[in-house]
Amino acid sequence: MSDLAETLADATDEERDEVMALLGVDDPDDLQGALEQFVAEEFGVEAEQVIEAERTGWNIRDHVDGDPAEAMNLADWAARKHKAALAKIQEVTAIAQRQVEQTIRWREKMTQQQERTAGFFAYLLAQYFTDFHADETSVQLPSGVRLRMRKNRATIQWDEDAALAFAEQKELIECIRRNLTKTRFKETLDKCDDGSYVYRDTGEIVDFVRDVPPEEERSFEIA
Repeated sequence: MSDLAETLADATDEERDEVMALLGVDDPDDLQGALEQFVAEEFGVEAEQVIEAERTGWNIRDHVDGDPAEAMNLADWAARKHKAALAKIQEVTAIAQRQVEQTIRWREKMTQQQERTAGFFAYLLAQYFTDFHADETSVQLPSGVRLRMRKNRATIQWDEDAALAFAEQKELIECIRRNLTKTRFKETLDKCDDGSYVYRDTGEIVDFVRDVPPEEERSFEIA
């Protein structure tokens, strides 16, 4: 058995699943071949290091033996892999979105069909109720389904703009819902060095807003 095969054989199911996901392999039988191809294309990285990278803490520094040129090459490789992974995420997201849209269209089509069917049978049942049970308020069918003639109640319709104007005119504050426009409000405030804010017109400190420092001073990013 090759070193690569032995490494795969010793790997846990979780580790194998992670490698399969990274390499885009669906069939476990294709994993060794995909991993061999991956290793062959990548700057001499050993298969064992790929499999156990997370466990062993594999890094560029230890691999290049102090050679800055090789370190740069490996860093560029890692950057390209990172970029490719992000592109794959976008691709998968786009595919998933198309599938979602297709599913939604299928659902709407099937729903419309079944609504028409349900409407037809509802019409038949309403006609049956009128023809045979006009003097009753309800009737139960042998299947357990109950047909009822229910008296409908009046519904309230609002002209909300007119109602709001009336409430403001009568100063019915408890009836009016307001939303805070934070951007406009912030223009009336001045920030202090300690992260607090004061109301510009009076200089009074307000306790409902302040700057919260980040948990970490700096964050590593790949642009």
